Amino acid sequence: MRCFEVEVNGERYCLAGVGDVGALSAFVTCVGVRGPDGATVAGPTYLSVSGFSGSVEDQRPVHWREGIHPLAPGANCEPEKGRAVTQPLSADLERALAREFPPDQQTAARSMLAGYGVAAHEREVERVRRALLALSQGRLAYLGHYLAVAQHDYRDVLYWADHPEQAPKR
Repeated sequence: MRCFEVEVNGERYCLAGVGDVGALSAFVTCVGVRGPDGATVAGPTYLSVSGFSGSVEDQRPVHWREGIHPLAPGANCEPEKGRAVTQPLSADLERALAREFPPDQQTAARSMLAGYGVAAHEREVERVRRALLALSQGRLAYLGHYLAVAQHDYRDVLYWADHPEQAPKR
């Protein structure tokens, strides 16, 4: 069995485990944006712990704590096991990012996009990242929202990118 013991500020949030076949994910998502007056506005920061058990053909989604856990500034989140490895953005995605976001937001957008594809259950990395860019409409807050959705079920953002009229209005 593989497991995470996830702590927030030194207190156990949950113990998440899965057998030999499946995936575990502990995500902290944070969004910071510029308001209409140009000032930085702190968006939501939250923790979610999820994954799936079973083979790819027979996946069963698992959420060890329902929903997401809001985090206060300065919160310390530590999964006891696990290591994040990100894939760099392709040249095509870098060009699309440069078209979608102003220069002062590109570093943040790049970091957010690189956050997809870290967990074993996050599939079709290039396609999902392209969908995230399209759905973001050049807004970091939208990108953060759709990233969190994709980390739970990437198929939603792929569908919404193909059918933008069906995407939730932010």
